[in-house]
Amino acid sequence: MCIHPDNMSERLKMLLSLKVAIRTSVLGRILMVVFTFCIHFYRSCV
Repeated sequence: MCIHPDNMSERLKMLLSLKVAIRTSVLGRILMVVFTFCIHFYRSCV
């Protein structure tokens, strides 16, 4: 198994942020809206 430490830390950060978002549903919804908006903006730009 060859896993980079940076990759592992990023995965842990994602998991932690997900847990926090789930805990705070309101903040989670805002994050999801921002995330989707960023994706749409990126797609429209590219």
